Amino acid sequence: QCTEGGYKLSAWEARQDALSRRFRNAFHKPAAQRAGELFATRKHALQAVNMCSAEEKKIVAYPKAAAALVVGYMEATRACNRYAQPESAAELYMSKSVERQMVKRSAPGGVYAHTGTCVDGTAKGEAYSKSIRNRYAYYRDRNVSASTYYAQRYEQAKFGIKYFAHGCHHEETQFAQYPAAAAAMRPSTYNY
Repeated sequence: QCTEGGYKLSAWEARQDALSRRFRNAFHKPAAQRAGELFATRKHALQAVNMCSAEEKKIVAYPKAAAALVVGYMEATRACNRYAQPESAAELYMSKSVERQMVKRSAPGGVYAHTGTCVDGTAKGEAYSKSIRNRYAYYRDRNVSASTYYAQRYEQAKFGIKYFAHGCHHEETQFAQYPAAAAAMRPSTYNY
């Protein structure tokens, strides 16, 4: 969903945005922060490969493969927060609160809105086209079948429990009760 297009040249704009974000992440952070992000993404990728030593070697050797694996897993299972559909006001509040904290982590000195990284722009008209792309995806995702809807809610809760609950019964209960908040969780990095 982050790289697809619904109108002419929108896939190109998404690719350009990804390259811009990658440049900012690579060169505008201290080395210690970049190393911490690399470790966090690698840790989540290693959890996703389920103890396969051949895949573990590839993930350790190729950091971009680790990031691609984490994003690919989230997109394939629809566990990404862009697919989340809160069912109650409490779930909406929790998912927005978690999303705000995750986005703020990526730019501690900046002020971002709930979907700030998805609608920011570097050129005239870019922010508007990104907001159109987000609304297009929002509309399309609200018109899925009931089985797809419940499957993605299950995957969102499973994603939160697998990667962030750490065996804590209270957190597992929260993620099961509020799958949209579980989908908003990310590793201690925004670099994927």
